Amino acid sequence: FTITGVLTDKKLVATADAKTITVDNIEEIGEIRLDENTIGALANAEHRWIKVKLPSSTDLQFNLAKTTANIKATGKRGFFNTTGTVASGDIKVKFAERPRSSNEIDEQVLLIELPKFVDPSAKGQVVLTGIFVEPKEKTAALGDVNVTISEDFTQGGNGVTDAKPSTNLIESTTLKVATVANYD
Repeated sequence: FTITGVLTDKKLVATADAKTITVDNIEEIGEIRLDENTIGALANAEHRWIKVKLPSSTDLQFNLAKTTANIKATGKRGFFNTTGTVASGDIKVKFAERPRSSNEIDEQVLLIELPKFVDPSAKGQVVLTGIFVEPKEKTAALGDVNVTISEDFTQGGNGVTDAKPSTNLIESTTLKVATVANYD
């Protein structure tokens, strides 16, 4: 096993694979893996909303329509025999609202409600696939695409801060999920 990042008391640890995507298409980023540090962390979390955020300096944004139609959460390790794959229709996905705004969405921040998983007897892993990005303009700049994965304290409430405290669900982590390149 490869250990990345720092050891933590958080319940989930996020890692990712990077894909090569083109400068001018709607493209799927690499898979994002959420590994349980604690058995039952996903089954017992108070809320399971996570935030996937592109840096504001990038010229990419998420494509909500294609992501909503294609996102999948596949249970592995401790979830392998009890869960399988949860298809896109059972996973809530939405844009976050911009801070200090009540009706303007932020297409660089995706909120994902993870499906409920059966409490396993071993640490489980959830693999998220089917998340799509696109250039804001005609083409995107060449280079690495990073996202920050963190817990969403609004429970998908579009910018309304929830009074509930952190569940210590996941450490805020920056992951490389793609590299933008030309066709050649």
